[in-house]
Amino acid sequence: MPCGYAFVNVDASGRREPGSPAARAAWWSDASGIPPGAGVGIADAMGEGADAALPGLLCLRDLWSGRGAIADRLRAGVAATRATLPRASLPIVVIHGMEDGLIPPDFSSGPYARWLADNGRTLSHWRVAHAQHFDAFLAFPGFGERYVPMLPYAYAALDHLWSHISAGSALPPSAVIATTPRGDGPLGAIQLGSIPGD
Repeated sequence: MPCGYAFVNVDASGRREPGSPAARAAWWSDASGIPPGAGVGIADAMGEGADAALPGLLCLRDLWSGRGAIADRLRAGVAATRATLPRASLPIVVIHGMEDGLIPPDFSSGPYARWLADNGRTLSHWRVAHAQHFDAFLAFPGFGERYVPMLPYAYAALDHLWSHISAGSALPPSAVIATTPRGDGPLGAIQLGSIPGD
């Protein structure tokens, strides 16, 4: 791993410990893949000094801005992931939660949707109010009361795409979908707002 970072097993206080068989068996269901969580943490081999995170972060920055074979490989790998325009006939629905703090829409889906439209591609861009990144988090206190799930919109988009492909129906329009958090009550259709085209 670059700059001495590694995944390690940790206890509830963040100290390293051997991963128990029970903890390892639960990773597939309980781990999000983004440590820390589910008994997995990140070890920083360069962590020392008054700002223990700084040496490792400077090392990572140097991988992008520095010189050498590793930095060249990193830049080549990033360049290989750059999006190209999809074929003109491909129907596209982009859906994003407006309160996504992990991948903010202003830095991802928003510019992507504008780029597609500016280049003559047909798309529907749905921005969902009161929605974030992980539906799985809605089970945690404070999440379900504040956010609506994204999956109903994904299923609706797939239905519209199938109808477009199989029957030639028009794609639904782009829209900001107004929603209402459920608060202390149960989630109902009223909280999900009006899905475009339905």
